[in-house]
Amino acid sequence: MCGIEVGMVAVIDPVTGEQVNLDSLSDQESISMEADWPSSVNEFQWALYNTDGELCVEGTTDISSAQTTVTLLLTGDGDLEKVEELFE
Repeated sequence: MCGIEVGMVAVIDPVTGEQVNLDSLSDQESISMEADWPSSVNEFQWALYNTDGELCVEGTTDISSAQTTVTLLLTGDGDLEKVEELFE
């Protein structure tokens, strides 16, 4: 969808509802976010921006079945082709 390198990852803070901008993300790189999620929040909202700061992809992940962690594995060659959700 972007066709270029991801410039920034953003998430919605579950407590404040505000956008939190995380670091840029290179190919085969991972980032983590530690958060105390309220038990009433069942969705994780995230977005990817290109290096020009333009929104490329936004998504919502159902985290209601997660016990401790959720890992999103984003794959694609130039474009985001698949989002895999891994729950623990």
